[in-house]
Amino acid sequence: MATVCTRHRVRYDAHVAADLTDLAVARDALADALDECSWGQEDAFRVLICADEAMANALDHGSRSAGAIDITFRVDPDAVTVVVADHCSDAATIPASAAFPVETSEHGRGLILMRALSDRVRMWHRPTGTMVALGFRAAEGWAR
Repeated sequence: MATVCTRHRVRYDAHVAADLTDLAVARDALADALDECSWGQEDAFRVLICADEAMANALDHGSRSAGAIDITFRVDPDAVTVVVADHCSDAATIPASAAFPVETSEHGRGLILMRALSDRVRMWHRPTGTMVALGFRAAEGWAR
């Protein structure tokens, strides 16, 4: 894992095992970066919820046993970019619309949350897997 901190800017780039422990380390690094760059609680919450969903989808839908996930983020006081890429070459289906799952379903809300809470979401298939890019602007920062 590589984390680069400069004054009010954090970059992180990691190739981690597709397991909850390594993903938790990456999520904690993102939370620390948001704190380091003075993101407000509500804005940080949006970023972390979406990042959690992207990582969970990569783990559940795009990872093989002993697989890996790439996580990259850049945080500064006004903007965040998070990119999560899995390494499963099987083409997963990315829903074109965000249809709500049936009430009893335990899955199917991640993409809905990402689209609702992020300012920009892009998903695409690559020969080596699926990539999700999320963009955020600090709403609280606009008033600074």
